[in-house]
Amino acid sequence: MTDFKFIDSSIWISYLLSDEEVKTVIDKEDGLATSVLSLFEINKKLQRLGYSKAKINQALSLIKQRSILCNVDEETVNVAIDFSKTLAIVDAILYATSQLNDFKLITKDNDFRGLKDVVIL
Repeated sequence: MTDFKFIDSSIWISYLLSDEEVKTVIDKEDGLATSVLSLFEINKKLQRLGYSKAKINQALSLIKQRSILCNVDEETVNVAIDFSKTLAIVDAILYATSQLNDFKLITKDNDFRGLKDVVIL
């Protein structure tokens, strides 16, 4: 297991909305990773919350500065197929990404409950 924490969109959204528990976790970590799919989910959520395009871009820039970005490739998709029996497609890809990179997944999403190397806040 590497020291990197793979941060789910639910965590980043809570962070951006000033959730103190999440801020404590994110602000003390240096090794953060985020999926490009999470950037999409965060963008959509912030749009629904009425954020301006400028505020959304500012939030996404912060995330990109604080974490390394993980792309989706064929190997990730092939591994995600095994997890798609119990997880939604994007969640399966996120979990596969965390497993392939040996990252601990940090989330607020209970759909990941009981899976190896997952911390639910």
